[in-house]
Amino acid sequence: WLCSGVSAQWIELAECGCIMHFECLVEAARRQHGIALHGAMPSSLDEVEAALDVAFATVGRFFGVLSVSVDSISCPRCRRPSQLWRKMPCAGKVEAATTSRV
Repeated sequence: WLCSGVSAQWIELAECGCIMHFECLVEAARRQHGIALHGAMPSSLDEVEAALDVAFATVGRFFGVLSVSVDSISCPRCRRPSQLWRKMPCAGKVEAATTSRV
């Protein structure tokens, strides 16, 4: 992995130690907390119910009735939840043998 700019930052999740770009963390939060649009159609009643929950939350956030808060992020790589993460300066290339990558 290479850094894409001087201001690029990596984020390390505290629970699993996986590292990702800051932009990837933001996208994961959007997907996990109902802000991003989901392309797959629900195939069961449970998935329909979950999709309706996401739709109502998105509409509520759009009109300012509901606020967005992220208390925990599930790692996109290993799926472990993490409530703590830290910024790390981007220092060039990450070696695959020493770092988990997302």
